[in-house]
Amino acid sequence: MLKLSLDTSSGIGHIEAVMNKAAPQWFRIEINRGLGRLRALKLRNPPSGDQIPGMGMTVADANTIEWVKVLWPSRGWSERSAPFIAEAFEEWPRRNADWPTIAEFLQLFDEVREHARRDEARQQ
Repeated sequence: MLKLSLDTSSGIGHIEAVMNKAAPQWFRIEINRGLGRLRALKLRNPPSGDQIPGMGMTVADANTIEWVKVLWPSRGWSERSAPFIAEAFEEWPRRNADWPTIAEFLQLFDEVREHARRDEARQQ
C-alpha cells in the first residue's frame, strides 16, 4: 500500500511515500533535491509540471515518487550513499542535456561511487 502526502511549502515539494519497505527520509530528500536541481536546469524531456487531475500533485511530483520506489530496493543504500547520490545528480548535466532515466542515473551513480573508492584507495 502506498500512502502519499505532499508538502509544497519548500518550493521543491517534499514527498512522503509510506510503503512496506519505505525509503528513509534522508534518501527521499536526496532524490527529491537531485531531481529538483535537474528540473531547475531545464534539461530536455523532463517530466511535466502539469497537475494530475484529482491527485493534487504534478507529473513531476509523481515522477519523484516513482524514482524513490524504484531506486530504494535497487541497491544496498546507506546514509554513506548520500554524497554519491548528490554527486551523480550534479554530474549528470555536465555530461547530458536530456533528463535521465533511472537506469542511466544508476549507471552514473555506480561510476561516481567507484571513482571515489579508487581515489580513496590511492590516498591510503
